[in-house]
Amino acid sequence: MLLQSTKKAVSFKQRKAGLSDYQQTFLSVPKITDRKTVFISNELREKIVGIVRKLGTEKSSVSGFVENLLTQHFLLSP
Repeated sequence: MLLQSTKKAVSFKQRKAGLSDYQQTFLSVPKITDRKTVFISNELREKIVGIVRKLGTEKSSVSGFVENLLTQHFLLSP
């Protein structure tokens, strides 16, 4: 049985809008008032650092990315 690919062409505007949404959702600087330490593997941290450096702003951080990611995952309001 062959599966057909439903992948559609995405325009530059759609990609740019998607990137902007991603940056606004995951790379904005969250306000964290009560911080705690969390440990992750170095391999995973390096991947996150790459994303933050490539797509984030100078104020973006690994901690902020993880905070935003988990906030979205658990559907918590910032």
